[in-house]
Amino acid sequence: MILSLITVVYNDVRVARALDSVLAQRLDAGDSMEVVVVDDSDDETSELLRRYGDAITVVRPPARRGMYAARNIGIQRTCGEVIGFLNADDHYVDSLVIRDVLRAFRSPGRPLMVHGRTTVVDAGGRPLYTTKPLNTTTRRALLGYMGEDPSTFWRRTVFERHGPYREDYRIAGDYEFALRALYRGGVRRRARPIARTLTWMETGGLSSRNEALQFRERVRARRHSGYHLFCIPIALEFLELALLKVKRTVRQALE
Repeated sequence: MILSLITVVYNDVRVARALDSVLAQRLDAGDSMEVVVVDDSDDETSELLRRYGDAITVVRPPARRGMYAARNIGIQRTCGEVIGFLNADDHYVDSLVIRDVLRAFRSPGRPLMVHGRTTVVDAGGRPLYTTKPLNTTTRRALLGYMGEDPSTFWRRTVFERHGPYREDYRIAGDYEFALRALYRGGVRRRARPIARTLTWMETGGLSSRNEALQFRERVRARRHSGYHLFCIPIALEFLELALLKVKRTVRQALE
């Protein structure tokens, strides 16, 4: 089985840490992985990527149209049966993540989506909290909880059946796609959790710096997907994040 791993980068040398964690993966016999980096950088990041040689495929987008347009380009340039995305500022927790993901895709029931936990860390690498994997049988999931994108993997047929990412979103395009595929498309009935942490995700990314825009885009995504009445869970989620920030600030002040 081939897994296609796509990373989108714009002027972020932390992509080296992400790629090193990808290239360190150990796979079962017969499995393989292709790594495509969609690079829209205009700084030293592009030179850094050239050092990886044939280990990765670097694609330059014809125009700067945002992260989700870049992801769609990456999907078009890959051939794997399974597709995953790793942000430039995230990285895998160990060398067996992709092995475990592909084993899960081979499990009975032919899963269409596999997902695990994500540990959110600060810029110094200190763990802040760990998310739970998506449980599609819970009320929270039915109201739209998606799990974290770097620890979510899709069978390619999901994109073929439910379309690419919408490119008119800046932050919540992955959220809109997950709503569209998991709930409107029924993929949640064939989603398989992995009961361990797969990814370390660093705070300070685009979504955490633009929470107001993220809120508006998530509300719009629910409307596009027919969830007109279920915007309250988003508000509760943002309230939860705000409380976590307050707790973190207090803890740092006391240290």
